[in-house]
Amino acid sequence: IFFQNRFGIILKNISRRKPPPTSSPRGFSRCLTTFELTSLGVGAILGAGIYVVTGQVAASIAGPSIIISFLIAAFASILSGLAYAEFGARVPRTTGSAYAYSYVAVGEIWAFVIGWNLLLEYMIGTAADASALSASIENLAANFFGNISYIFYPLPPLLGGHSPDILAFFLTLLVTILLAIGVRDSTRCTLICNIMNGLVIIFIVVLGAFNADSSRWKGYDNFFPFGVGGTLSGAAACFYAFVGFD
Repeated sequence: IFFQNRFGIILKNISRRKPPPTSSPRGFSRCLTTFELTSLGVGAILGAGIYVVTGQVAASIAGPSIIISFLIAAFASILSGLAYAEFGARVPRTTGSAYAYSYVAVGEIWAFVIGWNLLLEYMIGTAADASALSASIENLAANFFGNISYIFYPLPPLLGGHSPDILAFFLTLLVTILLAIGVRDSTRCTLICNIMNGLVIIFIVVLGAFNADSSRWKGYDNFFPFGVGGTLSGAAACFYAFVGFD
């Protein structure tokens, strides 16, 4: 009976739900306009993921059917976005994270799991984006920074023999400083990056339209070189290109 009571208390504690807040969180000033908030959202989604994922999926997973993969991933992202919109409508006076929503809706234990998974997601996403940007800069600079880091910080063969990515570290540090300066200043930087991203994507689309091989769009074997399974697997990978809408 003792253990049964203790188990009941523990189960009750971990499943307790936080009451919905009746006022806006203190310490946060509403200083952003609708346009600036939209710019932040676009900047969070339109990151390095679209550049990292597209080439890999098209070359080795889905082939030309990557278009369908992106449509499937976009549809799944829309469904997730609608779920977030419903959360925001039901629990409006929160910081807007999945952790806060789940704490109010389903309980503490699930909020704990979701919170740590979000931390893991952001860490992996930051590392992937920083590594991708670092690799692109290294290609343009003929591996200049990689050679320097290998000279000063070589790792033993037991750890793979790879030197640490110093450039990726400083890129992450630079972005952290921009975020720490303030929301308004970081929003301006995000807007500039969004314009540059948009121009780059338009350039790639226009250039690709004039140099596309139309023969790869004819016939099942050409359009689906890896089968329908490859297209579905590509959709799972392409979902990473939309990460950030939350």
